[in-house]
Amino acid sequence: MKNISQQSFEQAMDGIVSDTNAAFRDEAPQAYKDLTTVMTNQDSLVKIVHRLKPL
Repeated sequence: MKNISQQSFEQAMDGIVSDTNAAFRDEAPQAYKDLTTVMTNQDSLVKIVHRLKPL
C-alpha cells in the first residue's frame, strides 16, 4: 500500500474544486492507476468513446 502525504495530496488537488481534508486522501489522484495503461490493457473488451477530465 502506498502512503500519500497530506502535502502531496494538496499539491495534486491544486486548482481542483474539492475538499482536501485528510479523510478524502484515499481519493487522491496518486491512489489511481494510470488510465491510459488500464484502458490499453483491456482494449479487446471496451471501445473508448470519450475521455473526461476533472475541472
